[in-house]
Amino acid sequence: MPVARVTIGIPCYNCAPYLPALLRSLECQSFASWEAIAVDDASTDGTAEILRSLRHPRIRAVLSKENLGLGARLNEINELSQTEFIARTDADDLMHPERLARQIACFDEDPNLEVCATGTYTIDNRNRFLGVRRVPPLARTPGEVLQRNGPSHPTVTARRSWFLKFPYRPHPKRGEDLDLWVRAVSDSRMLQLDEPLHFIREDLEFDLAKYRRTMRDHRILFRRHRDSAGHALSFCSLLLRSYGKETAYAALTAGGLAGKLAARRNVPLAKLEAREVDAILARVLDPVRETADEEVEISKIPEVLTQKA
Repeated sequence: MPVARVTIGIPCYNCAPYLPALLRSLECQSFASWEAIAVDDASTDGTAEILRSLRHPRIRAVLSKENLGLGARLNEINELSQTEFIARTDADDLMHPERLARQIACFDEDPNLEVCATGTYTIDNRNRFLGVRRVPPLARTPGEVLQRNGPSHPTVTARRSWFLKFPYRPHPKRGEDLDLWVRAVSDSRMLQLDEPLHFIREDLEFDLAKYRRTMRDHRILFRRHRDSAGHALSFCSLLLRSYGKETAYAALTAGGLAGKLAARRNVPLAKLEAREVDAILARVLDPVRETADEEVEISKIPEVLTQKA
């Protein structure tokens, strides 16, 4: 088998209902020179069993009995990889069939490029298309990152040397991407493709507790990177906006409206465009044909695990 150019890094934690669909989307990539490393972070829902059942020559499973968090597992993937590039994805996402091909073409066109991100489609927990996520302008300074974060983290493909230069900090656990972009943005050549080349999931039932943990961890990072915020008023503005959003979502959750507000981040498509996206989803989610005697067909992973628990 030829040496792969890209490692698809898959950090896994309690993702059993969705992991088989992601693995199928890897098989649909038009760019063939890939391998994957899936690292389980001590899941308790059957994720490890799915990974243990795989017999695929290009997918390596690493199992662990200790829960270390996303940042630590991403660092582990970066260390284990031996390819020129590493492509991020979350285990409950789907990769557009052209994602790797488009991103690697950008690196081939610009030898100085270090990071390439893309736009995203959104789907629900039953793989139904919801819309296109609005893509804010790419942040170019640490202060801009603190205001609106960096590129969509699961869409990023970057040179392995870049990932090793900027390792993740494991704490706080729900802010590893924000912390990374603040540290890296001033010393990195980045490109953001507005084209949606990745599918992320959006739970229609808003999880207020999860949102509060994210806001808490972001405030920890605001204080850690206070000097990057600029003057004191900018720093205070970051904190006040964070507390304000948390309070607003708590009130909306009590009124049953938080999910609708969160969904406004998505832009609906015209019917023809939506049908084209549905066709892509159908292609990605169709059972994968067996390609080698030594492979276990990804589609044979128990289908019950692809349904929401």
